[in-house]
Amino acid sequence: MEKPQTGPVTVVVIAYNDAEHLPDAVRSALDQGDAVGEVVVVDDCSTDGTAAVIAELAAADPRVTPIVRQTNSGGCGTPRND
Repeated sequence: MEKPQTGPVTVVVIAYNDAEHLPDAVRSALDQGDAVGEVVVVDDCSTDGTAAVIAELAAADPRVTPIVRQTNSGGCGTPRND
């Protein structure tokens, strides 16, 4: 099932072991208004519960799309490309 998008902009948020700050980052992206149609949140194989936080954020707002990597990339580029 495709998610409805209200705006033309997709924001990508990457995270690694940052469950504490992730909700603020996603909320900030969503608060940019109608231009933001989707926020893709990529967990780079965190070990601190980041994946669970992403799942909660996705359940709360249909504009949040979760991606959870099974192996750590060791950098920022691969999660952004995912």
